[in-house]
Amino acid sequence: MGMTGSAGAGSDIRPGAAPTQLRIDIQALRGVAVLAVVLYHCRILLPGGFVGVDVFFVISGFVIGRGLLGQLRSGNGIDTRDFYLRRAHRLLPALATMLCIVVVLAPYLGPVGAAEVTPRTAVAAGFFSANAYLFRVAPDGYFDAAVGLNPLLHTWSLSLEEQLYLVVPLIAAAAWASGRRRRRSSEHLRATVLVLAVGSFALSAVLVSLTGPAADTASRFAFFSPFTRAWEFAAGLALVLAPSPTGLSRSVRRAVLALGAVMITAAAVLYSDTTPFPGLAAAVPVLGTMLVILGGTDPAGTTPSALAKLGPLVRIGDVSYGWYLWHWPLIVFAAAAWPQAGSLPRVVAAVAALGPAWLSHRHLERPLDRATGAPTGRSVALLAGCIAAPLLTVLITAPLTAAEQRRAADEWFAQAHQPHADEAGGCSSDEPLGDRDPMSCRWGDPDGPREVVLIGDSNAGHFSEALIGAVASSGDRLRITTANACPFIDARTDMTRGSGSTESCQRFVQGSLDDLLAHPPDVVVIANATDLYVFDDDVTLVGPTGDEAQTVAEKERVFEKALQRVVARLRDAGTEVIVVNVVPKPWAAGVDLDSRGCSGLLLRLAPQKCAMPTYRSDNTVTAVSVAIESRAARAEGATSWSFNEDLCPDSTCTERAGALVVWSESFHLSVAASERLAGRAAHLLDRAR
Repeated sequence: MGMTGSAGAGSDIRPGAAPTQLRIDIQALRGVAVLAVVLYHCRILLPGGFVGVDVFFVISGFVIGRGLLGQLRSGNGIDTRDFYLRRAHRLLPALATMLCIVVVLAPYLGPVGAAEVTPRTAVAAGFFSANAYLFRVAPDGYFDAAVGLNPLLHTWSLSLEEQLYLVVPLIAAAAWASGRRRRRSSEHLRATVLVLAVGSFALSAVLVSLTGPAADTASRFAFFSPFTRAWEFAAGLALVLAPSPTGLSRSVRRAVLALGAVMITAAAVLYSDTTPFPGLAAAVPVLGTMLVILGGTDPAGTTPSALAKLGPLVRIGDVSYGWYLWHWPLIVFAAAAWPQAGSLPRVVAAVAALGPAWLSHRHLERPLDRATGAPTGRSVALLAGCIAAPLLTVLITAPLTAAEQRRAADEWFAQAHQPHADEAGGCSSDEPLGDRDPMSCRWGDPDGPREVVLIGDSNAGHFSEALIGAVASSGDRLRITTANACPFIDARTDMTRGSGSTESCQRFVQGSLDDLLAHPPDVVVIANATDLYVFDDDVTLVGPTGDEAQTVAEKERVFEKALQRVVARLRDAGTEVIVVNVVPKPWAAGVDLDSRGCSGLLLRLAPQKCAMPTYRSDNTVTAVSVAIESRAARAEGATSWSFNEDLCPDSTCTERAGALVVWSESFHLSVAASERLAGRAAHLLDRAR
């Protein structure tokens, strides 16, 4: 989510014109690009509107390239001091102002799920490294819903562009100087830009196309890294270095511009969050932007481009930098205040952001841009203050932020995010049962008549409290061992996303099964997220023969047989086996539950507005998953447990049962809900004697 820092700068020039002459069509193109980004963030009309960022990168390369090439051709070389000060005066004060205000407001108006990451992003953005920070803390990438809670997520593109600003003048000056001896400076500069562009584009395309365990990291790097985005900037530079289009007629230039506009529009309309990006897909909006700029280039400077005649877009382009800075934080705040209201609050917030955008343009950007000629000492002091301001704001507001977070973490929020006993007790890891401390993760009477083992993935973990309460009533002893995203079945589970590796999961299952067979407990309780492994498109199941199951029907068959084989081996060892059916989770019914998106004030003042709607438990995902587990258990004489009627009376599920919060998020029961199942579990466990 971002827009280039140079958007709105007034340094665009026509070929042969004075360096300060504004090129109106570029301003209009900026208006198009920022409008695409804003509509994408509002979740209306343009599912691929994020390509507006790529449009801005090309514009920046073109704008900066014109100025640098003019200085190089003058024979005086690049004035790096003037270049850096002009960029800093133009960008940093407005950015620092936005960062400081957002840091102060975020504990109250921002999503509680971004309470920690927001101030850290502000500090990183102040030091031109927000893209590097977000690469590190966004494991599921830019398009992940949880990442979108950060009101400063959009600063990644500003930091990336600032990083390019630091090196482009130096590279251009070095390339120009290397060819001066042979009077081939222009050729050297063109060759340098071409090599960098091709290398950067190739790296981006390769990383985005990777598959396997490293694919997610490679894709995130391609998205956030200046090394894989530099080719877009270089595309704008290439336009500057290319021969002037003196031979193009007015009609040809119009056709070129129209083709470019169609390419940008097509990408904004047809792309979506699932499009592998940037990579090859980014070539469409980048090439389209190049064509629009080329089509608007009039060597004579007498015929305005068609874009230049679109007054509203020009005016939006004038405030595009400020609108970019403010629209995303206000959208995030609005969505956190009205989490169930759809796109309307986002649209209103985006329009409202034009207010601070205009103020920023009028009172910060324009006055300070004109003050570039101020004494160096004064400029350096101003810019140092802009860099330090976000850090100081974070340090000053930290105690207040912590207090507000504590207030937001009221009973409702605490229930929803309390870790289960397996996680809190260190019982959830990919270490096999036989390699764990035999005295750890035990509950109940150490001398109890029966040993009960609860095993499986995190869906076994969310039954921890139910089983702990059950053995407290029965007098038995309980041991819990779980591994996230690792079902206790005799099959390999390949996930393109998620925690843990295939190898470590296989090690956990096989090692734990070997230990259970070597030291058979009286009862083994197995629970898995069967619904996830069967219905999630990102999961592939691999049976003992190596056959891959990818469709729901294939995975249904493989999972059932894999669970049945584990149950059979345990039953042959004389162990009573209980398979706990999956519960009717919100995600299985297509309901999104994520209280992290609510603001701190909303959670404290009206937490019911963060609640999800009711839904039915008798959905296809749950029904099929329960059938798989029940058949596998029944085939080997094992027992099935179901808590679905306890959780969803009359097949109707809710987020709350009175004061009790049922779901911690869309995939798991809350601790309080699990504790409430203890009586039912005790009754069922007693029947298993």
